[in-house]
Amino acid sequence: MSYYPDGLNSKEEVFKVIGMFSIDAPSIQHMKIDIKNLDDCIAGDFFQTACIRNLNALKNFRILEIVGGSSDKVEIAMLCRKLPKLQVFSAKELALDCTKMSEFEINSSFRHIALLELGVCSTETKSKIREVLPNLIIGQINRGRRRSLEDFVKKRKSK
Repeated sequence: MSYYPDGLNSKEEVFKVIGMFSIDAPSIQHMKIDIKNLDDCIAGDFFQTACIRNLNALKNFRILEIVGGSSDKVEIAMLCRKLPKLQVFSAKELALDCTKMSEFEINSSFRHIALLELGVCSTETKSKIREVLPNLIIGQINRGRRRSLEDFVKKRKSK
C-alpha cells in the first residue's frame, strides 16, 4: 500500500495524518511526501520524535519518496538513521554531502538502505559512501516499462 498526503497545510495536519496511518493503516509500504510537509514534520524536537515514532510504527514501511523543491532543513542521514526499516530513500531534488561524515556515521545512517536516489550527490560523496557500503545503489533506477520503487524492493527481497 502506498500513500501520498496532498494538500496538508500545517505541521499539525501532517502529524495527525501520519499518526492516523500508524494506527489505521500500518501496512503502508511506500509514502510519498512533499518536502514542505516533511520540513513541517521534522521541525522541532516534539514533532520530529513523534513523526519518526509513527513512521516506525508502520510495520511494512520500506520506501520514503520526497517530492518538491529543495530544503536545508531535511537531514537525509539523520532521517535514514532514524528509520531503520527503510530500504529506499528517494529525493530527486535534495542534495547529500557526506564528505565530513565518519565511516561510523555513514554506516549507521545508510547500512539498511538499498537504494539512495538523490538530486545532487558529488563524486566525492558517492566514493566515500561506496568505500563503506559498496552494495548501496546511489543514483536512479531505470523505471522503464512501469517499473516502480515497490518493484525494486520486491526484486531485492526475492534474492
